[in-house]
Amino acid sequence: PDAPDTMPDSHFVRHWIHQAKERRAVCNDGSPAAYYIRPGHSGAENKWIVWLKGGGACNSPEECADRWNNEMPERMSSASFPAKLPKGQGIFSRDPAVNPDFHNWSMVVVKYCSSDLHGSELEGAQPAFADGVCKRAKCPAQWQFRGRTIVRSVFEDLSDAALHPSLNILGATDLMLSGSSAGSGGVRNNMNAVQAMVQQFNSATKVRAVLDASFYIPEGSEEDLTAEVIDQIVTRAAYLGYVPDPECVATYKDEPWRCSIRKFAMPFLKVPYFAAMDCIDHKPLERLFDIPYAKGADLPKLDELTEQNKKDIETFKGYVMNATKGRSGHFITQLGVHTKLNTNERFVDQKVDGMNFVTLLGNWYFQREGKVDAITNELLP
Repeated sequence: PDAPDTMPDSHFVRHWIHQAKERRAVCNDGSPAAYYIRPGHSGAENKWIVWLKGGGACNSPEECADRWNNEMPERMSSASFPAKLPKGQGIFSRDPAVNPDFHNWSMVVVKYCSSDLHGSELEGAQPAFADGVCKRAKCPAQWQFRGRTIVRSVFEDLSDAALHPSLNILGATDLMLSGSSAGSGGVRNNMNAVQAMVQQFNSATKVRAVLDASFYIPEGSEEDLTAEVIDQIVTRAAYLGYVPDPECVATYKDEPWRCSIRKFAMPFLKVPYFAAMDCIDHKPLERLFDIPYAKGADLPKLDELTEQNKKDIETFKGYVMNATKGRSGHFITQLGVHTKLNTNERFVDQKVDGMNFVTLLGNWYFQREGKVDAITNELLP
C-alpha cells in the first residue's frame, strides 16, 4: 500500500485501484490500474478535479503491437508508474497567481494505460502479437481493454470511506471531470455515468466537465458513411469492447454503430462542458489531412503547404467553428498547440482577444460576469 501524502507542497500520490485484477480495472497488459491524489486545502477539500490523462490509442492488432513496441510502455502497463507525480502546472498549479480559482481543490490524476479513450469494457481479451513481433523484454499474451472499468473503479474507490477515511468524494460539493487529448475522449465517454454515480452519493454535487483538445474532429457527411466505413467502425468497436451511451443506442437501435461517432454521440451528453481546441492542432491535421509538420513542431510547414492543404485547414477550422454554435464555454485558438490545461504557458499566457483559458474557465464555471468564450478569427499566416 502507498503511504499517505504528508508533503506540504503536495505532490500527487499513487493509489492502486483496490482489488484491481478481481474487478478487471487493469491496463492493456493486465497490470493493475492506478490513480493519484493530491488533497485540497483551505476550505476547498470537498471540491474536486478529476483529470483523465491522454496518450493516443490503438484500434487493431497491428496498431496495438506497434504501440507496445515503439511508444512509452506506461501507455499500456502500470509497471513503471511512479509512487508520486510532480506538483504540476496550469490547472494543477498550487500558485493562486497562476490558478486563482482551483489551486486549493482536491485533485486526482487517472493514469491512462488502456489505449481505448477510457471507453471500453471488453468482456474477454484480445490476443497480443498473434501475427507480429514483440520487441520488448516482456510481451503480454493478451490485451485487455478496460478503460471505462478503470474510470468507474476510481470513483468507486474515491467514494469508499474505508479506503479514503479522511478525504473522499462522498462529501463533494463540486466535481470537474476533465481530460486532455485522449483523456478528453474519456470525459465524453464517461461524463454521464460519472455524474449519475456522484449524484447518487450527493444529489447536490455540482458536476461539470472540461474537454481539452479533441473537442471536435470532422467525421464526414452521411454520404461518407459507406458500407466499408461502417464495417470499419463496427470492427473497431468490437475489437475494443467499446461501450456507447445507452440513450444513444436506444435512439439509433437499428444502427448502434452511430454511437461510436462523436457527432452522433455528443448530443446525448448531459453534463455542461467547457471546450478548448486549436484550429491548427497538428494531431488531427496530420492524421486526417496529411498536413506537413516538422517533427516536434507546433506550426505547419507554411512554405510547403499546397493549395489543397490550405483548403483542408480552413475546412477543419470551419468544422470547429460550427461545433461551437448554440452553446457557450470555449477557448478556441490558432497557435498550433494540442493540449492546454496542464502547462502555465497555455493555461495562462496564451490569449485570444485578451482572454486566457484560466479566466474563461473560471467565469464559465462560477457563472461570473465576463466573457466565457474566446474564439479566434485569425487567418492562416
